Amino acid sequence: LIDRATTLADELESFDPSLGNEEGQIADSFAAMLGAVLGARKVAELGKELAMAQTIQQQILPDGPVMLDGFDVAADYSACGAVGGDYYDYLQLADGRTMVVVADVSGHNLASGMIMVGARATLRTMALVHEAPEQVFSRVGELMYQDLMQTERFLTAAAIALSPNDRSIDYVSAGHNDLMIYRTATDSVDRIGSEDVILGFLPKPEYAARRLLLQPGDCILLYTDGIPEAVDSCGVMFGEDRLSLLFAQLATNQTAQRILDGIMKELDVFRHGQMVADDVTAVVIRYTGEEVIR
Repeated sequence: LIDRATTLADELESFDPSLGNEEGQIADSFAAMLGAVLGARKVAELGKELAMAQTIQQQILPDGPVMLDGFDVAADYSACGAVGGDYYDYLQLADGRTMVVVADVSGHNLASGMIMVGARATLRTMALVHEAPEQVFSRVGELMYQDLMQTERFLTAAAIALSPNDRSIDYVSAGHNDLMIYRTATDSVDRIGSEDVILGFLPKPEYAARRLLLQPGDCILLYTDGIPEAVDSCGVMFGEDRLSLLFAQLATNQTAQRILDGIMKELDVFRHGQMVADDVTAVVIRYTGEEVIR
């Protein structure tokens, strides 16, 4: 078409590179078809990459709940997109204790998922050589500082260190959501806020653990902000106060799995079909004072 226009312009001893109406319509149609084909190929390639990333992320999550005498544990995870930035895991510390960890990378896209995979590897490696959860967090914060700064991401995390049939637990938090503990003696929920900074904020952070004591029937809830920040059709947030009340209602004489299922069911009812805007992760730990419920 351009050759034809140029030839006509030469014959008329003037150069006009524009095409006529008919030629322009043909060029527009062809360009649209070609663009659609190339775009479809790009989308297909991206879809394959996202599917692979989703598969990898699902594979790094635990296959099932941890089995630990004296504790009943249940967990749930769902990403708002193909790849999310949430994570939970059960790690073996160097002193033999089990560390239950929940973490949340800012954002919920492919970049966040990649950061989370790196965080998981670092957490697992540090757990093998350190005996305390606060030592693990301090070292992870130091090792991941540059990556988090360069990608403009940050990471919040919380962990509980457990020993079989031991009501004494250690808790550490890196700027994460409040820890909730249902106390069966008072039929109420204690909320413990984080006093330490998020991972990626300081180059050499130092974290401290808190020693907590449990009684048989007490329950712990670790979760990410996808739960309290979920909104209903009017834009009202679920909120931590609502979550605390719900947790207290569900925790009485229930297994960890039933408590967790009740929270997720109520969250779905609250959203009432609203689009999920963030990843959702929760772990319930119930102290039974006896062998775990299987």
